[in-house]
Amino acid sequence: MPAGGRGPTHLTLDKTGKILFVANYGDGSVASFAIEDDGSIGAMTAMDKHQGSSVNPARQKGPHAHAVVVSPDNRFLFVPDLGLDKIFIYKIDLTKRSINAQRPGVCGGKTGAGAAAFAFGVDGKFAYAVCEMGASAVAFSYDAANGSLTSIQTISILPADFTGEDQGSEIQIDRSGRYLYTSNQGPEGNSDPVDGRITVFQIDGKTGLLKQLQIALSGGKLVRNFVLDPSGKYLLAGNLDSNSVAVFTIGNNGEIAPTKQVVEVGSPAFSWKCHSEIETCKS
Repeated sequence: MPAGGRGPTHLTLDKTGKILFVANYGDGSVASFAIEDDGSIGAMTAMDKHQGSSVNPARQKGPHAHAVVVSPDNRFLFVPDLGLDKIFIYKIDLTKRSINAQRPGVCGGKTGAGAAAFAFGVDGKFAYAVCEMGASAVAFSYDAANGSLTSIQTISILPADFTGEDQGSEIQIDRSGRYLYTSNQGPEGNSDPVDGRITVFQIDGKTGLLKQLQIALSGGKLVRNFVLDPSGKYLLAGNLDSNSVAVFTIGNNGEIAPTKQVVEVGSPAFSWKCHSEIETCKS
């Protein structure tokens, strides 16, 4: 099925499994589709295109919807837009298997940071974004009654003594809700990619604020994505330019440790090389 826009980069189902949401990075649009009883993708039920730009002339000439995330109660859809430094909020219409008009976006970090990925804490009181160009994490308090976000903290995902350029890429929260994980992949357009890093934060359960616990190498070059396995015991990091997935154990204190297992996987993520050429990229 056509995705409703250019450069689809992320998709998710609502919690009933009846609606599919798609973020189209290339033209900054968001689309919803009905899922039929046999699991097939049905008609497009809504499409909305973000408008505007931000301060980075190379990356933010226009909108770039980067992810689609459903709220814990399945009432709202959150869409971080890298091109606009904002997170847009839509009301989900379960009857029509659609989304209603967006609300004005809330700030997804400082201007030029480029909000990229988004996740809710396990209790639904707080939410978190990782910014790609800003290599930072943003904590929000979340009002479930009206689906609103209020920024309460911005914190770097880099070492304190880091002086170069780097980019955030992924964000995950462990099933206990006590620890948050982010990744940084290396600077945009680097012809000699550096080792990626995974940063571990402790989440204050009362305030939602983050405290940096650990920064560990990702086991390869240009980590674009990682996941926590369902048991909560392992983290698997996809290192694009190393063509590998590195396996880490997760300790009781939330910190990760590398195992000896590294699995060869060809380019395990969407390439940043296409991001910089998104206007003409056809892949």
